[in-house]
Amino acid sequence: LEQINQKKADELAALMDQLDDAVLWQWSENPAIVAKGEKIYQTSCIGCHGADMTATNNIGRSLMDDHWEHGNKPMDLFGLIANGTPAEHPGFKGAKMQPWEGLIGGQAVAEVTAYILNESPGISKP
Repeated sequence: LEQINQKKADELAALMDQLDDAVLWQWSENPAIVAKGEKIYQTSCIGCHGADMTATNNIGRSLMDDHWEHGNKPMDLFGLIANGTPAEHPGFKGAKMQPWEGLIGGQAVAEVTAYILNESPGISKP
């Protein structure tokens, strides 16, 4: 288990060394990465944000509008998914998003970020 955790930490560190807004925008235009991100979204995000990302179930926030409380840049979104709702924030209707990086890994967080960037009109492309 320790080796697996170290491998995940090393993987995230290597990814973070090169990851920035520009890289995530590039990934959002890569069909293979977007497809991987969509699969992750379907298994990990759909319950709170909905199949169409509008969160009509009122559990999570819509990802299809222009209300991005924690920042509207790709790395802001990556950080929110990786680390969850900040501790000092009250959450959305009292609910906070859990940190996903420890559950799915840094690369998967980047892939689902790319998928959301590809789909959401709420984040302006540079």
